[in-house]
Amino acid sequence: MKHFLYYFDQAVRKNWDAPALCNFHGESFSFGQTAVEIERLHILMESAGVAPGDKIAIYAKNSARWGVAFFAIATADAVSVPILGDFTVDSAVGLTAHAECKLIFTEKASWEQMKGMTIEGLVAAIDIDTFNVLWSAQPATEAAAADMDNLLAAKYPQGITPKTISYAKTEMDNLLMIDYTSGSTGSPKGVMLTARNFSSNIEFGIRRLPAYPGDRMLSMLPLAHLY
Repeated sequence: MKHFLYYFDQAVRKNWDAPALCNFHGESFSFGQTAVEIERLHILMESAGVAPGDKIAIYAKNSARWGVAFFAIATADAVSVPILGDFTVDSAVGLTAHAECKLIFTEKASWEQMKGMTIEGLVAAIDIDTFNVLWSAQPATEAAAADMDNLLAAKYPQGITPKTISYAKTEMDNLLMIDYTSGSTGSPKGVMLTARNFSSNIEFGIRRLPAYPGDRMLSMLPLAHLY
């Protein structure tokens, strides 16, 4: 079985200028633009002290940037904690704290309600709609955001191209995601999923649900429920 990031790596390299993710009649990212945004987020996460295995929450409605954030977390060998966008802010705060998240991607309006609440261990909040820093416990993260172009140029002096990207393939049994159930029969439960779980699903999809260059796929179900 191949690691699911192998397929992502190959897709980005082969389809650099092709559309990858978009909002309905809205913002769009090519595979190459997605790769650039991922590198920007890696720099932000590094500045916040995010290390492999750290948990990062995504509390937001479906969007192209939700997908970018997920791949940035996965390729940094961190653990994503998706939280349904229609959960209450109180619930989102509780789950973010329960999972011991170090960073959160969320919408500005949601953060305005969350920032007065205590989430122990959280060091930064990132606006999912812009990838701007909403809040940081340390100046290094805001400084990195303000100097992002220079930091990116220093890291990739020849620019980011299909030849320069390389997404680390984590161990198959490394924890990749803590997916909280909707709680329809009780309190939400955190389901622990590994890279092997994702890779198995991807390989099943390749065998049974073939997709070809130029095909379009519409996502309506919540990305926070693995869609």
